[in-house]
Amino acid sequence: MRSIKQSRKQRAAAAKASATLRAAQPPVKKDFLTDSEARFSAYLWTISLTFGYGVVNDLALDRPTSRVNIEAFVVCIVTFVARVFFYYARPARTNFTLRIIKHLWVAMQQVSGRKATVIVGVSALTFVLVMSAVPIGGLEPTITARRLEKSDIGLIPGVDSDLLGTEPAYRFREVSARIEKTIKERTPGDPATVSKVRDSLAKFVENARLPKNVSEAANLELAYLQSYQTLSRIGAADPRILHQISSGFTPGIPVVIGAGIDKTTFIMVPRATEFTEQGPSPIFFSGFTVISFGHDPASPVPQFAISKANDTQVVFDNVKVGGLAQDIGSFTWTNVTFEGCLIRYHGQPVRMGNVRFINCTFERSLDGTGQQLLDYLSTHQGEPVNAYVR
Repeated sequence: MRSIKQSRKQRAAAAKASATLRAAQPPVKKDFLTDSEARFSAYLWTISLTFGYGVVNDLALDRPTSRVNIEAFVVCIVTFVARVFFYYARPARTNFTLRIIKHLWVAMQQVSGRKATVIVGVSALTFVLVMSAVPIGGLEPTITARRLEKSDIGLIPGVDSDLLGTEPAYRFREVSARIEKTIKERTPGDPATVSKVRDSLAKFVENARLPKNVSEAANLELAYLQSYQTLSRIGAADPRILHQISSGFTPGIPVVIGAGIDKTTFIMVPRATEFTEQGPSPIFFSGFTVISFGHDPASPVPQFAISKANDTQVVFDNVKVGGLAQDIGSFTWTNVTFEGCLIRYHGQPVRMGNVRFINCTFERSLDGTGQQLLDYLSTHQGEPVNAYVR
């Protein structure tokens, strides 16, 4: 009995001495940069929250991609900074999450055999996921195209139902061809229905990443939908009005003369400063050519069309313009050719489908507005171009 008491006293004395020794030692300063497990934990939290935020918002909630990108980057930075702050601010404690992270850390070390390999691997994984997987980088256009294939976006109800389930690029091109045929026949549709289809397709194009061929085909259809919607609005009251717009329609400008047997080519005489000024009411021009004639090189280049609105309700379809200046904004252009023209653009709404620029000069704004579109047009001269700017 006495020996048991002595043993207890000895253990108590040893514990007290150990506690005194620990108290006498200076506390170990925590260092995030040298604590491999802490960094591993911060990486896992950053990857999980950032990747999860991007997937949920971009794919599940279908929010605008550009906004999700910015928000996900902020989530990434905030998460990592918060993990570093908590590391220094609160005392170390063992909980369920820390135990799981510790087991993962040990397991990865056993698999790789070296701590340095794990650190480099996890760091690289974090960088790759954050930079390319939110929203899921290269996979997103493919996923979006598949989702589009199963929807009715871009299809006119009762007219294009047979195209449901077809490949998106083919669908958009086929709808555009059908609309082009309808426009040539001057057959109006329901303006409200066409407008609804146009708006739903425009919203999808603005908020989703699409493969290049799908995006170009979608922009082509947007231009034709705008043309068709304008034609339909004009003919809503009386469809016979559309057939009174002949291919030789003249805007009534005295400085323009007709030429050719069918009177479809118009020559602007030297004193002309513009061919037509239009807007804000919808109007549809089609089937003629306008060229300049002997204007003074020291004077400003004569304008083709001047817009008095900031929308795309004025449409030019199947028109050729030669040797004139044109601000392409605030118009809809389908099947139009500009040859030897001075092209300007200042960021206004514009629709272009199957438009060609041949030997044209592109004049940039002093403030750089619209430069991206002008650069695109100048590098694709001679090719059919499709563009949509809201």
